[in-house]
Amino acid sequence: MEETTLKLETRPDGLKYDPESGVLLAPRSRIIPDPNQPRKHFPQSELNELRRAIDTVRDAGGGLSKTGFDMPFLCRWEPGTLGKDGNPTKSSLLIIEDGERRWRSTDEGYSIIPLVIKNDSSEEAWDVALRSSFQKKLLTPVEEGDALAAFMERSGKGTYLTAKHFGLSEGYVKNRIYLRQCPQDVQKMVNAHADTMSHALAFRSAGDKLPASDRKELIEEVLSGMSLVALKDEIASRIADAERKRDTRRAPDTHTQQRQAQARITGSAPVSRGKRLTVATKSESGREAISTLKTIDAQIDNAATWFKTMSTDDYQSKVVPAIERLITKLETYIKH
Repeated sequence: MEETTLKLETRPDGLKYDPESGVLLAPRSRIIPDPNQPRKHFPQSELNELRRAIDTVRDAGGGLSKTGFDMPFLCRWEPGTLGKDGNPTKSSLLIIEDGERRWRSTDEGYSIIPLVIKNDSSEEAWDVALRSSFQKKLLTPVEEGDALAAFMERSGKGTYLTAKHFGLSEGYVKNRIYLRQCPQDVQKMVNAHADTMSHALAFRSAGDKLPASDRKELIEEVLSGMSLVALKDEIASRIADAERKRDTRRAPDTHTQQRQAQARITGSAPVSRGKRLTVATKSESGREAISTLKTIDAQIDNAATWFKTMSTDDYQSKVVPAIERLITKLETYIKH
């Protein structure tokens, strides 16, 4: 980087100041990650994707002070490296408060980092840059959420005042904040397809109740065109199925374990509170079977209400084969 072409000013702490962009520039060697960073896992695929985006900006001669970074890093001085008088020196280090993903995604090839310092006059530049990023849509939805959360923490403002500050709707701010609470695969979906934000919030509401394998399948369905209403219904159905499976696998209580242990020792059937357990009678089995078939019948009627909302292709490729398999199975039992 040619400092003469950028007309940089040097500060007493050794950082360069770019009057044009209003940010500070520091050697990468003076930047360190925050040891108290709550996020500990940074998927390599995610970092590679971010690196490609930054490379594209830099190759086009863009970014703050032509560094390739559209947003300055937010940093604070590392107290243990300050001078005896408490002021930063030319060897003092800076801790990243916002921007660690970008720092991790790049290497020594990005030797100069644009930044602003917390509680420093340069912090105003971070606010200006963030406003510009919203206007130009430079950030992914997840990055917007991270930046808004950082602003709210520093300013003490809630979602309403934050939205007003940046000229956004409160719903827009809330959705970005909520997105930060979504699983990584859901965040990746929204980063690639911003129009799936509402779907992402449905996944957020499901939380850990929806198995990860089901979530993965449903994300693929969303990317294939599944509506929000259909997604919510499918999530509810799969959560109910998962809960039923957990109930059937639930470990027996202490009394049951004692009765089973007694049965193993004596060789007799387990006794439940003084009464010997019996095998279900034929009539009881029949009632259970009929009840199950009635439940299936009702579920089919419920599913049929959604057929008209599906495209012809989806109906022919997904619904028709499922119906044919069900008919074949029922015919087998009729013949039996």
